[in-house]
Amino acid sequence: MKKAQTSSLLKKALAVTLAAPVLTPFGFAQEGERLPALASFGPFDFNARLFAQSVYDDNIFLGPSRVFDGTGKQVGGKEYDLITSVSPSMQVRYGEQGNSTAKLDYTPTFQFFKDHGNNDAINHDARFQIEKTFTRLTVGLSQSFTRVSDSAIGVAPGQFSPTRLEQDTFATRLLTKYDYSDKTSFEANGQFNVLDFAAAGLISSKEFVSDNWINYKATEKITTSAGFTFGYLDLSGGLPSQTYERGLVRVGYDAAAKLKFRATGGVEIRQVGGGKSDEVLPIFSVGATYKPMDSTSISLDASRAQTYAIQSAGQNVTTAGVSAEIRQELMRKLTVYFGGGYYNSEYTQGDRVDDYYTLKYGADLKITRRITVGVFHMYRDNASTGTGVFSTFRNHQFGVQASAAF
Repeated sequence: MKKAQTSSLLKKALAVTLAAPVLTPFGFAQEGERLPALASFGPFDFNARLFAQSVYDDNIFLGPSRVFDGTGKQVGGKEYDLITSVSPSMQVRYGEQGNSTAKLDYTPTFQFFKDHGNNDAINHDARFQIEKTFTRLTVGLSQSFTRVSDSAIGVAPGQFSPTRLEQDTFATRLLTKYDYSDKTSFEANGQFNVLDFAAAGLISSKEFVSDNWINYKATEKITTSAGFTFGYLDLSGGLPSQTYERGLVRVGYDAAAKLKFRATGGVEIRQVGGGKSDEVLPIFSVGATYKPMDSTSISLDASRAQTYAIQSAGQNVTTAGVSAEIRQELMRKLTVYFGGGYYNSEYTQGDRVDDYYTLKYGADLKITRRITVGVFHMYRDNASTGTGVFSTFRNHQFGVQASAAF
């Protein structure tokens, strides 16, 4: 099973409070094991994948265990259901061996609820990227669109709609890198991000980001960088726009297959508008992967960042957290994993503080090179000082899953 799938639930759960990654090294995300193409036509390669999952979720709206009215009478509580998802995907690649490459991915996810059929949904994930390399200059362009129907931390479905929240995300990235010498390179990157909610009352946004770096390769294993980022955040509902500047340094260490380490840190100065003072915030992003043996992998990530609160007008939220995972391959067929994380979110107004914990463990069995099946359990717990009834919750998910790659 792909590792990206293993961590996707955690990422969705934190989508309300986590900002865009502080660290954005040049180049697009790398993939795991590549299988031979399903079909090839000239320079075009085609691959397909099918992923299916069935999950018993004991709290599909991330609500409290019990809800009482003003007289003390219980009027509601957690709602549970069996959720089945089927995700076929197709990938087209062009020019793998040349200096011009392109890739197109599309994955729809058909989501079915056993007892809450009004929450059935079709999610979408479409991505396109192209990259061209000249003698010293590399230029890349990517475009992505995702539509997700899911629950969100601290947002009650009854506040804005009778169902789970639907979120559209558009992201455009332009990446340029110029190799001045064997050791020194320059980056000038741009991003345009759109976050759009279907429910009235939630805050949508448009964000423009200019991300610029000077990179120096100190040794074959160590690369250091200094960068400056400027961002403009346009919020819906007539809310004041925000601008921010970041001064950052980053370092990357790559010791072949044993240890990979990356770290970015610096200061963000944010102008929030509305007559409020500028906010100065230390930010960082750290990640490390260690493989003491080919069959063992240990990963650790930590970060601190700020973004706006989608459900609270005029508020920003700062989230700091750490997560870790260990994966062990047994007999080349079975992979077991265990991971967890802790995140603390503080809102800029009022006294709301959230402490979010997550724990996930499971096992994947490789039936053949192309077919994998797995089981998992995930636990989530959010303890909040917020006054909303949907601020504090506990959630268990038990799931089985299977994937086939072609």
